[in-house]
Amino acid sequence: MDSRSVLSLLCLLSVALALPTTTVPSCVCDAVYQPVCGQDGKTYTNDCELNCFGVEALHTGPCHPPCICPMIYMPVCGDNGKTYSNSCTMKCEGIELASNGPCPVADVPCICTYIYDPVCGDDGITYGNECALSCAGAVMTHTGTCDDTGPATLVPPSP
Repeated sequence: MDSRSVLSLLCLLSVALALPTTTVPSCVCDAVYQPVCGQDGKTYTNDCELNCFGVEALHTGPCHPPCICPMIYMPVCGDNGKTYSNSCTMKCEGIELASNGPCPVADVPCICTYIYDPVCGDDGITYGNECALSCAGAVMTHTGTCDDTGPATLVPPSP
């Protein structure tokens, strides 16, 4: 064999070794259909086939297909108090409908910037900006300080 033939043979051998191989179980199982869901999310014909592949059983019966829902935003409130983007996503998690629309939000903290842009509230207090005014539950009477005699202090929102 010349050096060119040896190189060709080595090249073919290295390609053959680099190719992925699949292992086929050497078990022989009966064809009785008693589906088992494996922990890998695949449904196996029966326990024998599951064991041949070396997979642990998740539960008897077929694996449930993944839930596929449309990407339509129609919020619903589940009986667990969580808002879902639509009823399909809620049902996929096994949750029952409490009401249509988002769930009520309890005591959301009011978060405002500290940008000073004073406004006067109907309560006679000068607020640092409209956000602070809203958080306090006041209504704006006019922009600027209430007394216009000097700079106002930034009143943080009450908890």
